[in-house]
Amino acid sequence: MKTLLFLCLAVVFLFATDTFAQKASTMTVCGDPGAACAKRGAFKDEDIPFNYTEGSVVTETAPFYAVIVKSAKLPEDADCEKTPTDFDRESVQITFQRNKVFVARGCYSIMNNFYNGLGTNVIALAVYAGTTKAQADAFLKKVKANDFFNASDAYVLRLSTGFNGT
Repeated sequence: MKTLLFLCLAVVFLFATDTFAQKASTMTVCGDPGAACAKRGAFKDEDIPFNYTEGSVVTETAPFYAVIVKSAKLPEDADCEKTPTDFDRESVQITFQRNKVFVARGCYSIMNNFYNGLGTNVIALAVYAGTTKAQADAFLKKVKANDFFNASDAYVLRLSTGFNGT
């Protein structure tokens, strides 16, 4: 009897996990600041917004690509809420009006999205670059060709974002 109960619970758990994974993989970020995004108002300006289902506990988007313009490795005891002063997100956003500029955080921050793929205790100034590597590589060339700021060290990174609503 215990074996049957365990087997039933295992099947339910696998089904629930598979359903959650499918749902998460279909949530995409709102990469164009001028395009419609129903949940845009729920996010801080420095986060990349995405549409999500109400009542979600842990929500994660499908992977996307970003160009990392600047990054900083924080000491383990640093305050992840603070954005480095040389991250001039607004100026970069003016330069790339059709690509959302955001601050990605690879550390725990209750007030911001989490970003997978960035690295532990890393904060980065990033620009949305598309859903494919080809789009991201083409956008990286545009970023590096821009004379407004020094982006010679910019690179492409595959990320996903989300939040923990618990």
